Amino acid sequence: MEGILGLAIIVGLWYLISYIYEKVEDTKIDIKKSKKNKEDRALEHKRVSLNIYVPKTQEKFYPILLLPMHREVYHFGEGLYWIKPEFNSYENYNIDMYGASERRYYQTLIKYFGNERVKNNELSIKINKDIYLPDFTYIDNERKIFIDIEIDEPYSFKTNKPIHYQYADNHRNQYLQRGGWAVIRFTEKQVIQQPDECCKFIASYLAYAYMDRNKVLQFNNIGDVRPDKTWSKSEAELHSLTNYRKSY
Repeated sequence: MEGILGLAIIVGLWYLISYIYEKVEDTKIDIKKSKKNKEDRALEHKRVSLNIYVPKTQEKFYPILLLPMHREVYHFGEGLYWIKPEFNSYENYNIDMYGASERRYYQTLIKYFGNERVKNNELSIKINKDIYLPDFTYIDNERKIFIDIEIDEPYSFKTNKPIHYQYADNHRNQYLQRGGWAVIRFTEKQVIQQPDECCKFIASYLAYAYMDRNKVLQFNNIGDVRPDKTWSKSEAELHSLTNYRKSY
């Protein structure tokens, strides 16, 4: 009897300690989130005073801009905590990865932003068992500004199968965002027909990230990029049948 009572006391203490530990961790997270929210409000107030705003986008239209999420702690849903992911990156110099539109647009990116921070297919990010190959990366390690710049096509020339349709890249996007990256997506049509305007959109985000309006001064005489509608999987299949990618 005494043994059972002792075991019950031990189990009860274990549950009590676990409960207290969880409450302490919840409090720590709430404190961090409160501090981060206060810092974000201060930054936003400073941006408003400088007349700097996040570039405007339209729902279900390109360009798509996804901002970095909280860099330390995430709290999605009841009792579910996501910690900042770790990135195992390695350089990739496979020239066969380049597409024609990528090579052309890379030259435009270099013209405006230089080749020190902008790279094309030179970074691979291994996430668990998956490897992501950003089309372009903008990396400023000193200021902690990281951008994944993507060119989205409705289907693959090699397989004719739909790609980059609505919600298809959500997992990848969210992982990068949780790692402190911004994600900017253009359509292939946009970067072919409006390369300078697409760069202006990137520069507008850089002005927001750096809180420096000088980032967009060289684009004063360039208009805004025209929106391009996102596509569903069935719409991508139709584009493949009509050789849509050859129309621009």
